[in-house]
Amino acid sequence: MIPSEITVLIDSREKEGHRLLFPSWIDIHCDRIIGVDQVHIKTKVSRMVAGDYAIEGYEDVCLIETKRSLRELCSNLSPGNWPRVCKALKRLSKCQYPYLVLEMTPSELFQKSIHVENPILVFDRWVQIVVRFNLCLMIVGGSKMPGPRRKLGEQLTKLMIAHILNEGGFKNGL
Repeated sequence: MIPSEITVLIDSREKEGHRLLFPSWIDIHCDRIIGVDQVHIKTKVSRMVAGDYAIEGYEDVCLIETKRSLRELCSNLSPGNWPRVCKALKRLSKCQYPYLVLEMTPSELFQKSIHVENPILVFDRWVQIVVRFNLCLMIVGGSKMPGPRRKLGEQLTKLMIAHILNEGGFKNGL
């Protein structure tokens, strides 16, 4: 059973203007029942041990880590940042369904710039990281506009709910 209210955790280290947005309500169409469950979505900003987004109480089931640009991906690979990033990815990979969500289009992902001379090398290294840490990779495109950011937040919330339901459902109506 899906509770009538769910809290999405947002890591406090996510910058205000870069956070995903979440609708107040979402409709869940379960695969085993005909009908719709309406779920009220609350958000809570807190320091998370791993990931950028999770459903409160189910951080061990599904975590979402987002990367917003090729420049960020490249910076994460630098010798100064890699030890910290590696520790964060190890923590992320301890949940059952860890996701790395790239908020950029494929053309943005492979576009050379003054900040990233070899985007193919950066992507190849991240593919190796995804495999090494057993992460699920999603390339979803990106937008700074509130409508698409809210829609992405909604779809990622539905994804997390689906994983929770697949792992036995919500406990104690939470």
